[in-house]
Amino acid sequence: MSQRGSWMVVVVALTGCGDVVVGPAGDGDATTTSGVTTSTGAVGGATVSSSGQGGVGGAGGGMGAGGQPAGGAPPLSEACAATQHVVLSAPTIVAGGDDVLSPGEVGSLQVTLTSPVEHHFYPGIVVRTDHPDVIVGENWLFGLLPNEPVSLGVSLEAKASVPVGTVVQLDIEAATLNEDCPGVHAITHVVVVQ
Repeated sequence: MSQRGSWMVVVVALTGCGDVVVGPAGDGDATTTSGVTTSTGAVGGATVSSSGQGGVGGAGGGMGAGGQPAGGAPPLSEACAATQHVVLSAPTIVAGGDDVLSPGEVGSLQVTLTSPVEHHFYPGIVVRTDHPDVIVGENWLFGLLPNEPVSLGVSLEAKASVPVGTVVQLDIEAATLNEDCPGVHAITHVVVVQ
């Protein structure tokens, strides 16, 4: 998955399409949404958790109070501290008038970004796909106002070579332009090319 933070996601069962909300690794929580089961747990011997006001914390060199790194690590940038508050939701495919991604089609992935704090460091999303012939673009906002949800779209293309029925996993992570931020919110959305 991502090199941006301490994340571990294991897809245990796939019985349909849908999305799964995933957060920083906790104490072995499991979530099932729309037929997809994920499990999160300890990473590197340390359990990592997050809070709305504090930042990422936990044992073994995690973040301390207020999102500040423990153990002499460099401080978190203002942009990354703001990005840790961004919550992603409602991933939706918009394509071809039927909202179904087909081989050879270019559509978009729409995701809602919400933050309880102001974020004026070019917030956006990073999307990774598990299929080499499904291409995802980039898009960034100028900023987010507190508690004002904003929909952000990125281009999504299934090359003509992608067979009908192909299941594609989109890993979507909150991001800020030109920074690699730890401890950010992520979701997974599963798409079937039809």
